[in-house]
Amino acid sequence: MLETIQSLSSEDTKEYFIDTIIQAFFLRRIETDPAFRWSICLTIASDEEGSALIRNAIGALVSMTREEGHWWTAHPITASDNICTLFSEATGSSPQHWQAKKRGILYTEMAYPTAFMTSPPERPSLVHPMDRTIFGLVADTSDLLNQLDEGDEGISNLLRQTITEIACDWFCHHTREDAITILNRRYPEGGWESLLSRWFAFEESADTCIRAGRYAVATHLIGAARAIYAHALIRTEDPAIRQICYREMGLISRNLGDAERAAAEFHSALEAAHAVQGGGSPPILDELIYLCEATDRLGLSEEGDTYYQRMIRIAESLDGEVKNRIYTQIATSCRRSRRFDREYMVLEELITDPDIDDAIMTRLGVMNQAMRSDGTLDTERLSSLEDSAEGDYTLIRGILAFGAFQFADAVIWFKRSSFIRPTPDSRLWYARAAWYGEQTPLNDDLQKDDLLETRLIWRLSETKNIREASRLLLEGDYGDEAYDGLLILLEAMKEEGLMAWRIGMTDLVVHAPIPPARKTNLLWIIGKILAECGSKDGLSIYRKALKLTTDKDARSKIFSDIGYWYEALGDYVHAADAYRQAITMHPAFPGGWYGYARALAKKGEYDAALNAIDEAVRYAPGRGDLHLFHDALIRRKEADHLPADLREQINEIDRHLFLQGQEIPGSLLRRYADIHGRTERIIDDDLPKMVPLREALDIRSRILMTFGNNQDA
Repeated sequence: MLETIQSLSSEDTKEYFIDTIIQAFFLRRIETDPAFRWSICLTIASDEEGSALIRNAIGALVSMTREEGHWWTAHPITASDNICTLFSEATGSSPQHWQAKKRGILYTEMAYPTAFMTSPPERPSLVHPMDRTIFGLVADTSDLLNQLDEGDEGISNLLRQTITEIACDWFCHHTREDAITILNRRYPEGGWESLLSRWFAFEESADTCIRAGRYAVATHLIGAARAIYAHALIRTEDPAIRQICYREMGLISRNLGDAERAAAEFHSALEAAHAVQGGGSPPILDELIYLCEATDRLGLSEEGDTYYQRMIRIAESLDGEVKNRIYTQIATSCRRSRRFDREYMVLEELITDPDIDDAIMTRLGVMNQAMRSDGTLDTERLSSLEDSAEGDYTLIRGILAFGAFQFADAVIWFKRSSFIRPTPDSRLWYARAAWYGEQTPLNDDLQKDDLLETRLIWRLSETKNIREASRLLLEGDYGDEAYDGLLILLEAMKEEGLMAWRIGMTDLVVHAPIPPARKTNLLWIIGKILAECGSKDGLSIYRKALKLTTDKDARSKIFSDIGYWYEALGDYVHAADAYRQAITMHPAFPGGWYGYARALAKKGEYDAALNAIDEAVRYAPGRGDLHLFHDALIRRKEADHLPADLREQINEIDRHLFLQGQEIPGSLLRRYADIHGRTERIIDDDLPKMVPLREALDIRSRILMTFGNNQDA
């Protein structure tokens, strides 16, 4: 890729960057959005040419002779941030320059930018159902299929990587316009039933449906899991399979707080379990514990007490690990049902075991802290702790679903979290997921502490009028929240384009009957967003903001951002001038001094940069990034004792080092060693693609030390 970038003209490099980032977005989604992967694989498999491509690729996998893959799977440069660094290294432009271009693509082309920026969920160890189906359709030996079903990690990884390559290759043959359309769709478009009906045409086995259902549960796909388990129930009369299906559906209902549905499903699971056991007295079953918990939550205390007494009697007759496991599960169900006295009694039965789990001792410690002086438990406090834990659990599950673009499922999790423990953050997540999922965002009125983003989404959903929603910005002084609010409006105006958003927001603010200080702040934020998206209009908006204020702090902040704009553009002369104006107006502004130091270092004026960073550290002694940059400037002098020709080569690499920021490409460090001519003895071959700056400085020092030793010799 480096060679390709370096061979292109400036304009072609920009086009190549756009295509590369779009491919990275596709890879991000194909590997984290199960429904997207399902739909793409079905689309490819249904086409004759695509089906042949799959057969050939899987055939190579079966024979274990695979050709070298494409760059996006053969090399770990798949994160969009790393792509920006790669283009920076190849072109000499700063990473911030390419980051701005990436952000521009994200906010002007992508329908779900917040989902792309949300941390992606971890890939489950289970095999994606569609991957397994494709493998089963083309694999000519049952041995490999058995290896896959037995959890052979090597086979699973090879299969996933192969199918990912096929999908990426298919995607790259589309035009840019079609590629963006594919990325911007919501999957499944017609609901899970329509998508799964195509998969069910391939899969006849109820066992396979259960594996698929477990994958859906592991990836927080509520709708998919319910649909798959319901389909498995239709396809089998085997009580063991029916027991699993009903229990898994009951667990979903329990986690979502639907006790009535959970009770019915656990009851069906218990009936199936009894059918599996046959006559006699079956051992205590998980389904019985879950059913007891569900009846307690429904307020059927008499029935619940009967179940618990029965379970405890059975547990008392058992020994060893089985007894401990059952007691632990009973205690956990008691806790979820808010039966804390009964939970404490059950946990006390476990204390005598020498191998007691640390989690049980921790729980007992919490309960002892909640014990009143009269020996009774403070159930209100414990209930509050449980609400907090359950709220966090459901919120995290919602965020994971949101990061996998499963907005309908995310809404369900966030709704549950907001019901248990409503917070401004949980209500914002709920509103955002509902907006992306094209649902009504909230079922109740706005609350006093709701964030501006939540209010804007509510207004947008209610009025369907962007201009009307925009006026919310003027109704109060939202401070830093205005930044996120303006991004929401940019998303809402994506179809109209960045120019229409700039004109609309600027006119709204300029003509608004609000104090000049608020106008200045809003214009500054508009300029900041434009600059971060790589638009040249950001600079003109900054200048509009400057004309509206004489406040020195506000002007220094704007001049500092103008400096950053020029710095990202690679114009370090104008960047230094802007930063200098910022610190002239506000001499105690550490951010301005830091920017000034960076711009001077990138110009090669290292002594002046050192003086500037000293000032930054003086005004903000606790900031680690300032100390790290100061260290980089000091350690740059380690090359001063070398001959002029070597020092000149090292200075050239240093210039790129100061361009990079907090993460340094490993290839840049190898350039220091290449001067020496003995790279393999100085830098390990397994040096990561990106190296933290402090570690990079240590590597540079070790290399320069070898130069010094050679000179002494």
